[in-house]
Amino acid sequence: MTCARRSFKVASILFLEAIAMSAAAQQPARVTSAQEADAPCARCHQQIYDSYMKTVMANASGRIAENAVTATFRHRPSGVEYRISVENGEVWLNYDRPRGV
Repeated sequence: MTCARRSFKVASILFLEAIAMSAAAQQPARVTSAQEADAPCARCHQQIYDSYMKTVMANASGRIAENAVTATFRHRPSGVEYRISVENGEVWLNYDRPRGV
């Protein structure tokens, strides 16, 4: 195989790999609950799993829109106001900074 042919073949493979990686990067991640994600561990570690499922951390995982709480609050030291809202099934965090900050 000539050097030019080999270079073309390598470039073609790299190009196809870049396309595949780009397509994979555009796929949304599948959201799961901690219960679903950690269920395989429970088979051998039931006591640890049961204890973990009672924690705030375990119950903070999963789709947030299902349990989202809308709110507005201000961070006193910085004066930044934060707003959590739900629009069309998506949760948004917006903020406003005071002028000059």
